[in-house]
Amino acid sequence: MAGTFSFPEGGDGASRALHMQAKGLAQAGHEVLVAVCCGTLEGRKSDLDGFKVKSFVSSSKDRKGMVAPFFWIYGQLGMLLYLLYVTLARRFDTIIYYGAAPVFAIAAVAGKFLKRHTCVVEGDLMAVRWQKLLFNSEEILARNVSLIIVGGSSVLEQHFTKIAPNTKCLRLWPPTDTDYFGSGSSIRARKKLNLSDAPLIVYAGAISKLEGVDVLIESMKYVIEKCPEAKLIIAGPIVEHDAIIGKPLDYKGLVEELGLAGVVFFTGKLLMPEVADLLAAANVLVNPKVEHPANWVAAPIKIGEYLASGSPIVTTSVCELEVWLSDRRDVLFCKAGDSVELAKGICDILTDTVLSDQLSRQGVIASRRVCDFRVWGIKVIEAIEMDKGGQMRTLPKKMPLGRNW
Repeated sequence: MAGTFSFPEGGDGASRALHMQAKGLAQAGHEVLVAVCCGTLEGRKSDLDGFKVKSFVSSSKDRKGMVAPFFWIYGQLGMLLYLLYVTLARRFDTIIYYGAAPVFAIAAVAGKFLKRHTCVVEGDLMAVRWQKLLFNSEEILARNVSLIIVGGSSVLEQHFTKIAPNTKCLRLWPPTDTDYFGSGSSIRARKKLNLSDAPLIVYAGAISKLEGVDVLIESMKYVIEKCPEAKLIIAGPIVEHDAIIGKPLDYKGLVEELGLAGVVFFTGKLLMPEVADLLAAANVLVNPKVEHPANWVAAPIKIGEYLASGSPIVTTSVCELEVWLSDRRDVLFCKAGDSVELAKGICDILTDTVLSDQLSRQGVIASRRVCDFRVWGIKVIEAIEMDKGGQMRTLPKKMPLGRNW
């Protein structure tokens, strides 16, 4: 597996997703090597969660400013040369590229010419400006791999069907570590927040109008009319460039304007263990994404994490969530952009213990069925085996991954 970003602590969804993909394939019984441009682990060769990691540049706080582009180029070139080498030397059964980097397009062309098996995982559309800048690498890559694994809506699947009509496409939910997000401590989170008894409504993720966080805040006006003790906890960073208004909204100002001081709290960005604890502490988890073209393609990874926590969820159905989840069984759906309907959904869960228990129980089951990293790994292996005509094999424990391995 190959990625052109920092790993495993890259600070974004891509590094988390690649981690879960590799872990899922490893637990399916296969030898897995993750090759990345920049590694945040100690050294350039490491073991992690049952798979190996190879990086071409080690992360360093000193590599910023004017020297950063040099190390970025060095990592990209190192990745390209390595991919060409392992392709030529047949050091793998399958290479899976994560994303549409130009180095992957070059390696995929070489792989097709040499009749090697390659795949690409894509979770979003590439912006037009990047397509032009990167010399249409996404289309070149899609046309030269054997299989495209889509982690998003049918819009994304149709996009690849259009640009690469002869390449097979598999659509899956992005993998989640359901064990990790199912092990949070409600007691620890509530103690830290000093809110031991209050009904907690929680949002965890990027803070922007695109995510509907302003709609969620507005909904609290109606929630506290019916549930006056309820508190809203918003955890995450404020997005600097909002896709809808181009700049951050003054969320704290909005809270003051609506008279919700003491009701709505911002925690800032949390570490993953803190996120898991906060999700476990929630009486209601909320995904208030709005209807916008930027939300039509990429599956919201937070939904898998929410479901695994065992806390009931109110969500809009943006990005075709209704394909994967059932209303009032797995989650409670509400209309996007409607603060009154969102508030009603929140209050329904807070006041109806039968509904709350049902969503909690079925949500965990859904997370294991739809979002679990092991399920992702098994389905990808099945797709690869089918694509190769049953030729995929479980690799030996001492697979020759190259001279340095």
